[in-house]
Amino acid sequence: MSKDIPSGKKSKPLTKKERKERKKKRKEKHISYE
Repeated sequence: MSKDIPSGKKSKPLTKKERKERKKKRKEKHISYE
């Protein structure tokens, strides 16, 4: 979802919730690659 708004990163900092979701997604991506 956040990928649809590339400028969103600069306009305002990520909330703690968004940060958690991103970390989770990144972890899942790593796992799926292995």
